[in-house]
Amino acid sequence: CDFQVIYASAIKGMAGLAPDGLADDLGPLFEAIVRCIPEPVIDKDGALQML
Repeated sequence: CDFQVIYASAIKGMAGLAPDGLADDLGPLFEAIVRCIPEPVIDKDGALQML
């Protein structure tokens, strides 16, 4: 994903790919997050790191 636009209203709990086509939940927002943001690269055998 280069650039994804998601229209959302947290107050109404709605999201969608078009301002006039919002779903009744935040599913489109969460689907875009899973699709466009890569999982972190970790080293399971490395030292514990905390922020």
